[in-house]
Amino acid sequence: MIDFVITWVNGDDPIWRTKFDQYSELSNGDKREIRFRDWGLLRYWFRGVEAFTPWVRYVFFVTEGHIPDWLDTNAPKLKIVRHSDFIPKENLPLFNSRAIEVNLHRIQGLSETFVYFNDDFFIIDKLKSSFFFKKGVPCDIAVLNAIDGGGVSDAIIEELQILNRYYKKDNVIFKNIFKWFSYKYGFFVFRTLLLLPWPHFTGFYDPHLPTPFLKSTFYHVWGKAPKKLMKTSKSKFRTWGTVNPYIFRYWQLVNGDFIPMNPSKKASYIQLKDDNVGKVSRFIIKQKKSILVLNDSEDINNFDLYKFELKKAFLKILPDKSSYEL
Repeated sequence: MIDFVITWVNGDDPIWRTKFDQYSELSNGDKREIRFRDWGLLRYWFRGVEAFTPWVRYVFFVTEGHIPDWLDTNAPKLKIVRHSDFIPKENLPLFNSRAIEVNLHRIQGLSETFVYFNDDFFIIDKLKSSFFFKKGVPCDIAVLNAIDGGGVSDAIIEELQILNRYYKKDNVIFKNIFKWFSYKYGFFVFRTLLLLPWPHFTGFYDPHLPTPFLKSTFYHVWGKAPKKLMKTSKSKFRTWGTVNPYIFRYWQLVNGDFIPMNPSKKASYIQLKDDNVGKVSRFIIKQKKSILVLNDSEDINNFDLYKFELKKAFLKILPDKSSYEL
């Protein structure tokens, strides 16, 4: 029994925009447009789920309150979840994905085994449930890494401090040595070997893909680091000193709650730029992998054209409405 959870925001919603502008003046944090702009591709996410992962039990669609006008809220496998349904009232409204993500375990009716998606993680070809879970255990890649100073490194630093407080790296690795040095990782294993001399965890390889989680892991980590998670939950905008859902993934890894796999065989990550629209379109049309992550960036000058080209590509492989659409 596996559920999907996807978080979504419509940055063009006038009511949401009014709240955003109001709280922007009162709070610090990341308020860049690319955090919230809508590419108009959500319907293809749902079509991909139905066409290529029919085994999913429910899709939990997490939203501040706005609903796409084409979405059938009565679809049999759809659960609409508003922030107010699972996040304490005193913390709302939120414009910070981290604050929402660290509370996903509070969603009523969510399965113990679920996969978390951002709205730019697309399923574009057939995918078995065993890619995410085997016998109720998450499938993941356990590889050490060093922080590169970009992206979400601020959250990772906070998370490593928590992990190193509770776990000794040598004990963790040698307790599950065949999981950390699995042949399935290929050359990734050398990253772990090179970082073995360091006494503490310096980071983990993060594929930035849909992530399989155990709901019980969220509860457990909340019991170990309540102050940090509470601070994150109250942060209206993404800011330093907070964590993201990586903390729960890392916790599963260090506890050995995973089965080794190499996600690169089935999934790819592409940073969107003006000069690669053709490459991305061909990747979709040819269905080169089962999962494609399309990460937004500030290196896009002709947003409307890129958006149009991506829609055309998705229509090639997913032309028909799904049961999630009116």
